[in-house]
Amino acid sequence: QLNLNLTGKSTNSLLLDGEAFNESTIVPLWHKVNNATSLFAFYLAKLILCYYLGNYQQAVTFAKKGKKYLNASIGTICYSMYHFYAPLAILGFLKVTNKNQSRALKFILKYREELRIWSQFSYSNKFYLLTAEIYQFLGKDSLAAEYYDRAIDSAVSAGYLSEAALAEELAGEFYLRKNRKKIAGYYLSQAYENYSRWQAETKLIYLERKYSVLIDTSSTNNVEHKNIELTSKLSSSNVDLLSMLKASQAISSEIVLENLLFKMIRIVTENAGAQRGILLLKHHSSWHIVARASILQDVEVDTQVTSLEEYNCLPKSLINYIQGTNRVVIIDLASNSSLCKEDAYVIRTEPKSIIACPMIHNDKLQGILYLENNLLPGAFNQEKAEIIQILLSQVSISIENARLYKNLEDSASVKKSLKQKEILLKEIHHRVKNNLFVVSSLLDFQSNYVDNPDVSKLLHNCQNRIYSMALIHQHLYGSKELNKINLSEYIESLIDNLSYSQSSSERNIDLIRDLDSFEINIETATPCGLIVNELISNSLEHAFKNRNNGSIWLTLKQDQKGKIRLVVQDNGVGFKPGLTLENSDSLGLELVSTLAAQLDGELSLDCVDGTKIEIVFYELSYDSRI
Repeated sequence: QLNLNLTGKSTNSLLLDGEAFNESTIVPLWHKVNNATSLFAFYLAKLILCYYLGNYQQAVTFAKKGKKYLNASIGTICYSMYHFYAPLAILGFLKVTNKNQSRALKFILKYREELRIWSQFSYSNKFYLLTAEIYQFLGKDSLAAEYYDRAIDSAVSAGYLSEAALAEELAGEFYLRKNRKKIAGYYLSQAYENYSRWQAETKLIYLERKYSVLIDTSSTNNVEHKNIELTSKLSSSNVDLLSMLKASQAISSEIVLENLLFKMIRIVTENAGAQRGILLLKHHSSWHIVARASILQDVEVDTQVTSLEEYNCLPKSLINYIQGTNRVVIIDLASNSSLCKEDAYVIRTEPKSIIACPMIHNDKLQGILYLENNLLPGAFNQEKAEIIQILLSQVSISIENARLYKNLEDSASVKKSLKQKEILLKEIHHRVKNNLFVVSSLLDFQSNYVDNPDVSKLLHNCQNRIYSMALIHQHLYGSKELNKINLSEYIESLIDNLSYSQSSSERNIDLIRDLDSFEINIETATPCGLIVNELISNSLEHAFKNRNNGSIWLTLKQDQKGKIRLVVQDNGVGFKPGLTLENSDSLGLELVSTLAAQLDGELSLDCVDGTKIEIVFYELSYDSRI
């Protein structure tokens, strides 16, 4: 039904009512039986629908409703889609309302980190686009521009047509807010074309109404839709923009640095209307000429590297100015310019038109593009400068990628082999994590259809135990050292999940943590996590049955000799008098004792003023697998 709404086959574009689904009749039934999985899918669909149609306030509302059922989607594609669209909706809402909420940004950055971890194998376009929107929100324009282009390229390469269109739309809106209408028009027109290919009729109408004077529909006339006529067509500057940005596709396809530089300087010099083109790149603290092009009767390109100090065929005073200011320079007649009229090169050659543009990557000056026309004064203008800058943002990314590729080629075969093993191990962690999340989600789903409270409790406990093991692999998947896991971060994730699933905040139960930050191997982390899961869940379930408040303390410390001390304590009702570890009939304590034995740890129990359990152990040793 979501697809039917977006393709214009529904009477109300914002209601999921039609031939495939009827929200007014089905959703109340799902609420009645607490069908968490289906309810989450519904709220996610509403979130996506409202976001694509620009209703950000409603999108945020549905994101909040869906978050209540988020755990039911673990292990499914819906889980990752929520992590993408929910923060985008919040950022969209903040842009419209001009609100600056640090709390919302904390939530957004948390979800961005999840996407960063997943992007190592997939979802890179989602990570890039959310990153671009965050940089836009923070006012870091050069980084935002770079990541919008990354998102578009990644989505196109992966074949994600709708997400490529979304990235182009958001990039267009970004440039429009900067009053760079020509560039905004290009991106919005590209978005329109891709939405048309996606057959998103409702979205096309939305774009036409909002940006009718900016978008061009000439490439989508063969797609049937009921549109209002547009009032503008591509001007000559738009044609320049199209030719330059289509050229960027040829540049971005190159991963060999020398070939990339050859293509780049030739394409830019030809399309910018220059007779000479020179590209300078910074390497460490020195500058080098890495590519030169000249156009007489034919185009001649030279990619021999020369140091800037030894090169005398450009105005160095102009280069020095850009190095100090990072500003674009447009000169109509060099002999009249205060910036370079006394430069030895200008005096010697008397060039007419000059344009020089900085190439910025990650907020740092990476290179400078110098173009020259000796036939016409005033050959370059501000519009052309903006087009060149857009192309340079793509070139800067391509150069970094090409350098990375060259570094990989230069690496020793042993390093390559280790990298392959690292990727394989990450993939194993990723797959194990997903499978465990699926099992956990199925147990949660099944518990909704069990009438026997004892069986339901058993399923719930099993779900939490499996979830705790899944979290280990999730943290290992995102860690730098694949044989190590940050134990405090892992335990924080565990506690957050237990607190949510057992509603500790609503019951006024404080979970007080004192955790040292250190890393341990997976053999030690697995039983340790299961112990924490067992003790905290038992305290939440049994220690405060007849009370509406209480506290649980969790302490994790490691001394200089590597000894680890784990303490879980509560001020609840405690165990019956006279209970010891030896005579206990508690399944939970028996399981904790077994796990402590796996750790070769010392376990102690104190039943005075509630319950206190302490385990002292060392990290288990094993041979490295990499």
